Amino acid sequence: MLQKILNILKIEKPGNFIEKIGNFIENKIKPIFTTLLYLRVPLTIALFSLLLFVFVDQTLDIYRSIALENDIDKATISTLFVTILSILVWYSGRLLEYKKKTKNQLWLRRLPRLLGAVSLASLSLGIVRANSAAPNFFLNCWFIICCTATIMVFLFFINRRNLFKSENALGFLKLNNVLAVEYDNQGLFSDRFENIFVNVAYILFSGFSLPIIASNSKTSIGVIAIFILGILVNGILLLWHREQKLDILILYLISLAANFIFLFKMPTVALVNNIGTVSIVAISLSVMVVVFATIYHWGIENKIPALTAIILLLLISSLLNLNDNHQIRQLATKANRELPTLETSFDKWLASREDFEKYREQDKPYPVYLVSAQGGGIFAAYHASTALSKLHDSLPNF
Repeated sequence: MLQKILNILKIEKPGNFIEKIGNFIENKIKPIFTTLLYLRVPLTIALFSLLLFVFVDQTLDIYRSIALENDIDKATISTLFVTILSILVWYSGRLLEYKKKTKNQLWLRRLPRLLGAVSLASLSLGIVRANSAAPNFFLNCWFIICCTATIMVFLFFINRRNLFKSENALGFLKLNNVLAVEYDNQGLFSDRFENIFVNVAYILFSGFSLPIIASNSKTSIGVIAIFILGILVNGILLLWHREQKLDILILYLISLAANFIFLFKMPTVALVNNIGTVSIVAISLSVMVVVFATIYHWGIENKIPALTAIILLLLISSLLNLNDNHQIRQLATKANRELPTLETSFDKWLASREDFEKYREQDKPYPVYLVSAQGGGIFAAYHASTALSKLHDSLPNF
């Protein structure tokens, strides 16, 4: 039987067949696995974005909610931050592949371009899935915009060299001088990029959390901790990049001024409500791809399994329940306090109605509507509350 197979494959000796398999694995299969292994950080983030933007039902409900409100601003901001995520995934992968200095197949060297396009393509695919149940004009337009953005970003990945070297590039600097380092032993990203990126990430974190923490007390431990975190972060940057003292100081003063605005002027959830959940997810993944790519490259350069150590730390913390921050804040109440009955609550609500006396004077029964809302998730609750609020806007007594 073996001889028949060898004759069909035109292999005279089994040894030649085994040698060809070995060469195929060595020259074709092994480079694929080694490249994917070296690009594990951007690959993981790209797969996470695919999962979160396409296959999570709550995300599809968010797309429908944005379309229901015709919220052009939130759709635009979401697309913008996902575009930034795509660019950072691509560039992190490109730098890691460049640092590897291997002569793989051409398509493997261009794999970061494909990984970078995954996030925007995932947003487009997720909008299609959200629009499949009940077609919506807003979602159709959003899908076309996302597809256009995906194509433009991918073309940018391909033609970036010509763009930044062109005389008509409107004074743009070369991309390598902005994001990358000049020499091999200087890390993954440039000092300037690290300083800007860290402070921007810190400002966004403060904008999300500081107004909420300060809503109870502007001098709480949480507020103080956020300000101390800004000092600590920029202190570490100063140790890493001593030659850029002035730039670090300016960026810290900007982040400090932003913190005071968040503390005293910004409403509790203004930033979160305005940019939306999709943008927050994209921002989180953007920070993760840059931070973990830097840590991974540092671990490779110093032969320390840094990412493995972090993953083990997370697993141990979860197994020992050391990172449980889901405790519910409790208020002190009387132990034997009795809850009002349904009849008492209804009578109290009925007495609070402004037009109740009008119906009583006309000897008419007061209309009461019992609303049965669809259950299941974000979109169900959002749709019910939006429908009721629209009725209330038209009929204030309702």
